Amino acid sequence: MKEKEQAAPRLALGSPVVLVCDDDLSTLEVMGAVLEQHGYRVVKTASGQEAVAQAAEQQPAAILLDLVMPGMNGCETMVALKQSPNTKDIPIIIFSGLQSNKPLPAGVVDWVHKPLDEKSLFLALERAVGGQAQRTRVLVVEDDLDLANVLTTMFQCDGLDTVHARTGREAIYLCEHLTPDLLVLDLILPDGDGFTVVDWLRQQDRLRQVPLVVYSAKDLDDAERGRLRLGQTQFFTKGRITPEEFEQRVMALLTRIVSNSGENFHGHAQTPIPH
Repeated sequence: MKEKEQAAPRLALGSPVVLVCDDDLSTLEVMGAVLEQHGYRVVKTASGQEAVAQAAEQQPAAILLDLVMPGMNGCETMVALKQSPNTKDIPIIIFSGLQSNKPLPAGVVDWVHKPLDEKSLFLALERAVGGQAQRTRVLVVEDDLDLANVLTTMFQCDGLDTVHARTGREAIYLCEHLTPDLLVLDLILPDGDGFTVVDWLRQQDRLRQVPLVVYSAKDLDDAERGRLRLGQTQFFTKGRITPEEFEQRVMALLTRIVSNSGENFHGHAQTPIPH
């Protein structure tokens, strides 16, 4: 049954972890909500000591660190993180209301100023986690929650990070900051159709070649298929392919994609990167 209410994109268990350290609890809540909306998992800490302990335990992909905190301040926290073999290679992004024109300290990827500017934040996070080995990410755009759950579970069981959007607006919102390795797209959406999503993607240099699987009940003619092509594009009609066949075909496509990009099946770089 089609759900009409809009919800946040589904968060994959394998999504990159970001540790946020800030003594302002309201900032922690806002940052947590924004990051999760964009497909990240979040570890929230309110002190430098807690950040150091959680970083060693959770091994996040990046750390967002405030500078002005009681007890162990941000600078002292950075020193502790960089002195520990378990955390010294974790990228740090300073998130502070302080202004600085000095070069970034060693180990700091970027400096994002308060109040929060989402564009600056997610560009910094792309730089921080972009050089690390990451699993292949699939964005599923589907407003039927039952089917979306099936697809999300299927991809997660195959070792893939999966983010779910229920509307075209959510899909565009996510793609503004994340680059999926594959887009699985329904065409009939509550706020329009999949053609609008593809039209927007084609206007973005970073996204116009994203591989696409169109999975819809709509029968398409040649002209409509032409309008929907991005990178490698495949079309499947709901009800005319079994779930098992769909999984096999999509995984075969992903295998070709990651092989062409010099990665193995799960999207990990062939040369190990130390953590």
